[in-house]
Amino acid sequence: VIASRLAAEVYGLEIVDEGIEDIANNYTRFFVVGKGEPAHAGRCKTSLVFAVPNTAGSLYQALGEFATRQVNLTKLESRPRRNRPWQYVFYVDLDGHW
Repeated sequence: VIASRLAAEVYGLEIVDEGIEDIANNYTRFFVVGKGEPAHAGRCKTSLVFAVPNTAGSLYQALGEFATRQVNLTKLESRPRRNRPWQYVFYVDLDGHW
């Protein structure tokens, strides 16, 4: 794995390389993929990607579902969809472990 020594220790992984960052105070999020339910850690974030129809109010309605359920969005980013002019996918980060 390419991660901090602490991350490698916590998840029982072997470090492949260290000190490869190009920004001194770099923060990187890692994903652990495996079988079974992961243990909940203290400060978790969840990342999602979704698309909605290009119609009035569709993004508003999608984001409203998070608010209705008391889910705090910490990031919202739009990116163009490939080969679909004027259509976008939305990347969101949420507080918590979902």
